[in-house]
Amino acid sequence: MTIFEEFGNRIKTGNTYFMRGHTLRGRQPPYYLNITKTTMFFKTCDMNVTEELRQEARALLLPRSYATPLSECSSLQGLLTVEGQVIEAPPVKKVVSGKDSIPLRKITIQQGCDKQEVCLWREAAIKLMNTGDHITITHLKVQQDVLHSTVHTTFKKPETTTKEVTILGVIEEGDEEFLQLLTGDDCICQINRDDWKPVSHLIKKGAIHANATMEGTIVTKLEIIQKEE
Repeated sequence: MTIFEEFGNRIKTGNTYFMRGHTLRGRQPPYYLNITKTTMFFKTCDMNVTEELRQEARALLLPRSYATPLSECSSLQGLLTVEGQVIEAPPVKKVVSGKDSIPLRKITIQQGCDKQEVCLWREAAIKLMNTGDHITITHLKVQQDVLHSTVHTTFKKPETTTKEVTILGVIEEGDEEFLQLLTGDDCICQINRDDWKPVSHLIKKGAIHANATMEGTIVTKLEIIQKEE
C-alpha cells in the first residue's frame, strides 16, 4: 500500500485504524490497496499483534520470489527471480496509460543458450544497467511469455563464490563473447572467450579439473588443478 503525501496526515505510526473506502487491485499476490480521497481511517483501540501476524504481514509486504532458470520461466506462475547477462538494454521510453506517462524499458537477458525479454516498469525502468552487466532480478511475473517487473522488483549482482569444478565440455561455435561450459554436476555456466583460450587445448585431453571463481553462473577466474604424478 502506498499513501501519497496528501493522504499521509490521516494516519500516524503506532496507531490502529479501521479503513473504509479503499479498493483492492490485482488478480494474484501481491495485491495492492488503492487509497483515494474517499478513503476513511477510523482510529481505534490498540491491536495485539502476535509474532505470527508479523510474519504474515512481512510475507505480504515482501512475498517470496523463486529462483528460476530462464528456460522454465514461461511455464510458471507466481513471482520469479532470474539471473543472466544483459545482452540488450535500449533507452527508457514512456507509454501512456490513461492520463499518465509510465517509464518502460525492455531489456533482454541471457543465461546459457536461453534468452528472455524483461519489461521493467516505473522505478525499475530507470535502474542503471548496461549491456554486458550480469545481474539478478527479483519478483518478476510472467505475462504472455514475457517477464514484467512488479513493485517488489529489486536488482543485485550475483554473489561471488569459489568452488572446484570438473569441466566436461564446451560450446565454442559462433562468435558469442561468452562460451557455455558443461560441468560434472550437470550445470551449465559461462566463461568469457578470452579467459577460455589459455586452457582450451586441455579439453581435448579429457575433463578439466579446476577451481572456479564465479559470479552467479559466470566464471570470472579459472585455476587448473594439476594432476599428481
